Amino acid sequence: METLGSNLSSGVTAWVSWRWLATFAVLALSTVVLALANLIMQRPTLPKNAPTLIQGWPVLGSVDFYLRRNDFLRRERKNHGGRPFSFYYGQYPIVSLVGEAGRTFLYTSRQFDLRAGFSTLLAASPSADTNIDDPTENQITLFRKILTRERLIDSLPKMIEDTDAAITGLSSGDSPVLIFPLMYRLIYRLTHRTGGVHEIAEAEELLDSTLKSFEKIEYCSPLQIMFPNWPLPSMLRKLWAGISLHQTIVGAMTERRRTGRGELDALQYLMDSGEPDLEICIIGILFSGLLNTGATSAWILCYLAENREWYDRVQDEVDNFISKYRMTPDEDIQDILQSISYHDWDKQLPILHMCLRETLRLNLSGPALRKNLSNEDLLIPGTNQVVPKNAFVFYSMDEVHLDKSIYPNPLVWEPARHLPGREEGMNKPHGFVGWGSGLHPCRLKFATLEILVADVTMFGHNEFSLVEKDGKPRKRPLPQLNRNDLSVSLPTDEIYFKCIPRSNQANKI
Repeated sequence: METLGSNLSSGVTAWVSWRWLATFAVLALSTVVLALANLIMQRPTLPKNAPTLIQGWPVLGSVDFYLRRNDFLRRERKNHGGRPFSFYYGQYPIVSLVGEAGRTFLYTSRQFDLRAGFSTLLAASPSADTNIDDPTENQITLFRKILTRERLIDSLPKMIEDTDAAITGLSSGDSPVLIFPLMYRLIYRLTHRTGGVHEIAEAEELLDSTLKSFEKIEYCSPLQIMFPNWPLPSMLRKLWAGISLHQTIVGAMTERRRTGRGELDALQYLMDSGEPDLEICIIGILFSGLLNTGATSAWILCYLAENREWYDRVQDEVDNFISKYRMTPDEDIQDILQSISYHDWDKQLPILHMCLRETLRLNLSGPALRKNLSNEDLLIPGTNQVVPKNAFVFYSMDEVHLDKSIYPNPLVWEPARHLPGREEGMNKPHGFVGWGSGLHPCRLKFATLEILVADVTMFGHNEFSLVEKDGKPRKRPLPQLNRNDLSVSLPTDEIYFKCIPRSNQANKI
């Protein structure tokens, strides 16, 4: 009898458990169905004169736009004969512009908003409402007020000091150096010097913890973009990381106000000017300055290490640059670099500038995204088709930077293509968009300065070469960029440098 009761009790418990499980499953499935139905209802209908619509997956749309973006765009450009086309990604209507006319349209139309495009379709930068009729409310305008020439001049001594500390000791050990994490962390520190918070730049633990938070905010999954309001794991991680960064910046502000201490940094400028949402602006500057700059600063050194001709040309330029300002034979390189004016940093390194331009051309494969906020359909030049109101527009930078008619052998890193008299891309409208173009130039002088300071310091202190993890010379070619990535990413193949100290003698440097 006891056994019968026990079995009956177990059966009832199992039946109740399955009922609860089934109820939960039905509720979860109903939630998903309702969310998908809401997604369909929110999806706007394209006008008849919109570019040809690609029929993607039901509800989800053209998922390859995020899973295999470069392959998707190449395939559809071919299928549509080089004409514009449109598609949905979830609820979002997107028009892909193509060719020189499409490129010019995107970069010169005042009705297209940059931040609205990126904050929605990349979900990586802090989003904010934008009023295109009032440019003073645009955060980009605020960036330009902060990142002035005067601020760069004030930041330069600390930038050189930080860079020297990071690079001087690379040749002191026998272990090879992982170049991408090193340069990414350095650029993050320098960006805090030019447009961030000095307390973060000066504290190693705080620098590392906030960099981890930043990387979590930067990452976005395709599902998160499609369903931005769903509590997906990537969204929750991003939210928690954002709160952590916010608390760090607010903590620095609170301590400054408590002690009456001031700093020559962007945070202090925003505090003194009474700007609202200071922490959002600071995080926005970090996004604009780190993603591309951090990767580019490492790629340019990798290409130079692989190409001895251009390595030697840059070495000669750096040696002449340092020698010009050397006062005594034993003067320290850091002291020499700190005596050089911002103007000379900007104007006296033409070979490094060419190498930087070529690195951006080859590796900046991300999308140019905008949103039509004009509240009307916009005619695409040279066609009878339109970009619908509130639709997004997309242009692939690879379409111009890897165009064989503009850049012969486009997958080869060749700075000579930018030499005077050759200057590939200069004779085409918006033939180079590495720093933006038209009405949307990046104006990121601080990013260029950060890379120049890092490269000159590297060449000043070290001779470097590509090696494997065990220190043996690397005979494999550098890894190719994954052009299907959603945004800027570091190579999955670890790249190591071997660094040998250079003599600090006037006749050698």
